[in-house]
Amino acid sequence: MGAALVLLAACGDDAGLADADGGPATGAACVPENVPTGGFSSAEIFLETLSRQCHREVCLVYQLEGDPTTTREACLDEGRDPASCETYPVADERESRVHCTCRCEAPSPDADTCACPSGFACVPLLDLEAGPDVAGSYCVHDAVAP
Repeated sequence: MGAALVLLAACGDDAGLADADGGPATGAACVPENVPTGGFSSAEIFLETLSRQCHREVCLVYQLEGDPTTTREACLDEGRDPASCETYPVADERESRVHCTCRCEAPSPDADTCACPSGFACVPLLDLEAGPDVAGSYCVHDAVAP
């Protein structure tokens, strides 16, 4: 796979967008609760399980360089120093690399899986070493899927 993987469980109240069944809307915007100082590295794939913003499902940060808490455009609109805005991704980059996702393939036939919506690909992210509850493939935006 070539990218480092970080897996984190979050706790808290449910909030966010829902699909027709009341579940997580794959592709809905999310921001992980724990963003490293300086943001993420493009060499990382980060999955926050039990995400409040994704109806207790998964918030994915897929090979994003920077801090997804805001966009470069919003930072500049606030009148901040342009150099300080460089750590934030542009809006299109954040939209395609940071979103709610679901597990679309799992090693166990009994595991819950989803069908990726149009515009998303089912991409292998976690092998069995990550644990049977999270191992498998997840829906990743077509714009950045390998």
